[in-house]
Amino acid sequence: MKSTAIGNVVLDGKKTRIIVPLTSCRMEDLEAEARELFFLPADMAEWRIDLAAPELRVLPGMQACLDMLHAALRVPLLATLRTVREGGHAAVAPGAYEVCC
Repeated sequence: MKSTAIGNVVLDGKKTRIIVPLTSCRMEDLEAEARELFFLPADMAEWRIDLAAPELRVLPGMQACLDMLHAALRVPLLATLRTVREGGHAAVAPGAYEVCC
């Protein structure tokens, strides 16, 4: 298996990693979740963007959340936007993803 490094975490299939999802829809609650992660044995955090309030799923709300999470977390952050087909809540047409950062 090819290894991938995300921050200081190496995903290589040799060690199980704990990735904790952040699922709150409001920014204040998301920040509280991120701060609670400090006390858990997590290797990474995953921000489920598809569960966020609509105003946080577009810029500048998304950038504000990313800045807040970067400041609040001690672990690397993986941000995902899962479509309905992928078990998420985002109505995203195939091919509509755009890299913004």
